[in-house]
Amino acid sequence: MTRAMVLTIALLLPLAAAAKPQVEKAKIHYQAGSSFYDKGMYDAALEQFEKAYGVAPTPALLYNMAMCHEKLGNLRKAAELLRKFEISLPFNKQREEVARKAKELEAKLPAKPAPRPAPKPQPQLQPQPQPKPQPQLQPQPQLQPQPQPQPDPGSDGEARSGRLWTWVAAGAAGAFGVAALGLGVSVNMDHADLADSCGKTPQGCPDDEIDSVGARALATDVMIGLAAGAAVAAVVLFFVEGGGDDDEPASTTAWVSPTPNGGALGISTRF
Repeated sequence: MTRAMVLTIALLLPLAAAAKPQVEKAKIHYQAGSSFYDKGMYDAALEQFEKAYGVAPTPALLYNMAMCHEKLGNLRKAAELLRKFEISLPFNKQREEVARKAKELEAKLPAKPAPRPAPKPQPQLQPQPQPKPQPQLQPQPQLQPQPQPQPDPGSDGEARSGRLWTWVAAGAAGAFGVAALGLGVSVNMDHADLADSCGKTPQGCPDDEIDSVGARALATDVMIGLAAGAAVAAVVLFFVEGGGDDDEPASTTAWVSPTPNGGALGISTRF
């Protein structure tokens, strides 16, 4: 029996002990693929190994599929499957052998041709339009402009522009909220990727990747704090900027600044 078959049997035996229906079905496909492989029917063997992997995704089946692709001349696909199988292995001699095999296949791949530069478009000469004769226009009587009414002081237009800082704070709250949402989604996705990949290995994930996720999680907390602070500022400014009298309107200054634990909000008002 070939080396590919031995690798798959070693990892299918523990699953067979569980007597699960999907494992039994995967064993049937695996045994059929092994028979086809020994007879040199690599297309049929690859189909059976792929069906077995679809029922019970045992990592060692990747090695079997890679060997079939190598026999069929699909070196690039074989190297990709070996690299995927290498990630599932612990750091030992077997992983070194799989990596060496993948490197040998990659060395046999033809070099990718350099992309050709796109031809520069040639400017198209547009025909010059011929001037059309203009019809003679009859003089029109001149209309006197009508005086426009002047807006009264304290009209609705002035009232709408009187809450400038309220809208600035509301816009800042929205911007910080969107940024916090984007960072939060990114952190959750990266954390899930680490948990599904290197998090399941004995050596764990590299410290730099863990620190990167932690730093972005802290940045998410800061953005949430800033968004909350800006929202509070918008509510306060909504009432503050509406105050004052006709002779001397209220003067308000507000600011939001980040802190290690979130954000800081400051407001100064003169009535």
